[in-house]
Amino acid sequence: MKTWILFFCLLFTSCSNRQMQSSDHEDFYRIDFRPLVKNKAQEIDLNEWATNLRYVQLETNDSVQVKSIQKIILDDEKLLVIHSDRLSLFDKDGKYQYNIGEKGNKEGEYKGMFGVVLRNDTLFVVDGNYDFTLYNWQGEYLGKKFQPKIRHTMNFFIVPNTDLFLGHVDNFTGQKKVRFVFFRDTTAIKTIPVTEKLEPASPMVVYSIPSEMKAFDGLVPAFKEVFNDTIYQVDENLNLIPYAVVELGKFKATKKAMFAYTAEQLMKKWDFFNGKIALTATGEKDGIIYLAHHDVTDPYTYSYDKNARQAFYQKVIYPDNSYEFKEGSTFVPHFISTDGKYLIDYEIPENGNNPVVVLVER
Repeated sequence: MKTWILFFCLLFTSCSNRQMQSSDHEDFYRIDFRPLVKNKAQEIDLNEWATNLRYVQLETNDSVQVKSIQKIILDDEKLLVIHSDRLSLFDKDGKYQYNIGEKGNKEGEYKGMFGVVLRNDTLFVVDGNYDFTLYNWQGEYLGKKFQPKIRHTMNFFIVPNTDLFLGHVDNFTGQKKVRFVFFRDTTAIKTIPVTEKLEPASPMVVYSIPSEMKAFDGLVPAFKEVFNDTIYQVDENLNLIPYAVVELGKFKATKKAMFAYTAEQLMKKWDFFNGKIALTATGEKDGIIYLAHHDVTDPYTYSYDKNARQAFYQKVIYPDNSYEFKEGSTFVPHFISTDGKYLIDYEIPENGNNPVVVLVER
């Protein structure tokens, strides 16, 4: 149904990074999925679940073929699809406009793509050398921005009301001392240390998930590490403040599984999550926090209504199959538009037709 990029590298290291930020701050939401996920998910038709929905089939041609979607950014009438190291701009009806930037080693190109961050009207491409290549919506190259040399910083949160980024440092070796870094250009303003180390089961394997930390889409500023229970916000003193805590109990996947990974298991396509759940942040819309399993083949929507103080574990079913989606496809909001209006997912039709972006108001 959907694909996600997992980087497998055979190196003389293994990756680690799971910590909790301790705090005496108690003003946060507790999202308890434990009594729900042990039972069958509530099944509900998308027409009942949502108030309005749109299916946008992407127009492609010989110069742009969309197969592996990494991220979707809907900003006003602009629909940016990040796929296969490319940034393809469509209008809101799915008509292809042009590509922004290009992969390469020349001036104005990016060496690779670990992600894209939108700040105001500037697109920051997280480059293959872990710096930023900048473009505007017209596709014009705006130059380079260099990060502090704390490798590998690949996932980012824009600190509200400042010109600062918070970068999450992926701990490939298990020996990194820095977990987060607040920075402006190449200047590190503040760092938050790693507090827990895990020993690899095999010295020959690295298993990397680039989106190990994800900022909320939409209007609410917050972020979550995949293997951490806590959703954080940042206060005026650059402290991490718990916004919500997700409870999965025995159903929770932990980063320890990454350290148990061996070359033999990799060759056998071992289930990284081992049947457990690792929730990534989607964002908040109209007082409801949305999360999704980091394994994008999971068909369930996880959400929490802040006003009702109620968690939901649901299987949201498409009302018809006019686009010939894969059997069993369900709507799972993986993205939210920048104005907070639309929940967004996408599907790849089984008939080989172009991907369909699904926009939902609720």
